[in-house]
Amino acid sequence: METGPPKTEGSSPELFSSDLLDPNDVDSLVRVFSPQDPAPESTPPALSYDFRRPNRISKDQLRTLLSIHDGFARLFSTSLSSILRSFIEIQVESIDQVTYAEVTQSLANPTSIFIFDVEPVERKAFIEIQLGLVSSIIDRLFGGRGQNLDRNRELTAIEERVLSTIVERALADLVTTWRPFFEIEPRLDSVESNPRFVQVSFQNDVVLYITFKVIMEEGYGYLSMCFPYLLIEPMLAQLSNTSWLVSKLGGQSDEDQDLLRRELEETRLNLHALVGTTELPLSEIVELEVGDVIRLDESADRPIKVDVGGITKFWGHPGRSGTRKAIKVEQVAEEPETDPSAPSPNGPELGPDPELGPDPGLVPDPEE
Repeated sequence: METGPPKTEGSSPELFSSDLLDPNDVDSLVRVFSPQDPAPESTPPALSYDFRRPNRISKDQLRTLLSIHDGFARLFSTSLSSILRSFIEIQVESIDQVTYAEVTQSLANPTSIFIFDVEPVERKAFIEIQLGLVSSIIDRLFGGRGQNLDRNRELTAIEERVLSTIVERALADLVTTWRPFFEIEPRLDSVESNPRFVQVSFQNDVVLYITFKVIMEEGYGYLSMCFPYLLIEPMLAQLSNTSWLVSKLGGQSDEDQDLLRRELEETRLNLHALVGTTELPLSEIVELEVGDVIRLDESADRPIKVDVGGITKFWGHPGRSGTRKAIKVEQVAEEPETDPSAPSPNGPELGPDPELGPDPGLVPDPEE
């Protein structure tokens, strides 16, 4: 029995010539069944990376570091304002991770660099204050208006000692802002004017470099901090947005409250003792001369009010203490229930207080 493909009568090679593939058809089939290359647009873009400046600190950690030192800027601005008795505002200008060589090359020579040890990590860091800002601080401390005198010279021994006191205050504020994350104990070690002589890290090591803008009434200047990466490496595990949020929600610690209380206790306020008031027509005011007596609406035996920051806090009697005019406080003003800005014009009725007795240092002033 014969097997095989069926035979067709009258078949000829010309009948199958249309089933043959030409070279173009073969190329089309190869392209269809061959693996396709990924589209160019799906390829992720290449990122540039500088091996000389590795990013050792993540963006989240850098963001937390920015928040920490922004708190330091606000705290130190309060401390510096109380020291200089002037308005001071400090802002974080920039925060970067760069090589130590870039930092030393960017600093002026001479300048003022305060090197400090940081325990328990046993590393060094420094604070740099531009000479223009140093000149303004020194001028303000010694009775001036805080002008920048543009002195391009090294610090004298007196200036160095005065600035060291301010830097020690800055280190104390730095401890306060770092306490929720890591306990540090910075201690001022030395002062240098040439950045080439400052070696807190190797030239190619990564450091955290923070620049602050210090705004004063007569101008502004810059202060910077340099922390080697090996110094902050043990702290990075504590730097996360979660821990920062928890520390914020936890409220102020006892140390923060003590610091705030100390700053408030050193704040100076203006006290005003109002002897009395009256109203006169303009025709009489323009004719007033030296020696004329103006009669006030208040009685001479009534106490006068003593305002603190525009708020009546005490009542007392005028007199003299030594060669100075003075006010003897007789009573603490009570908080009014209705209108705080409208106390009784004559004050409360005060009788003699047997517990106070006569004050030998305060006698009535006949001029009053």
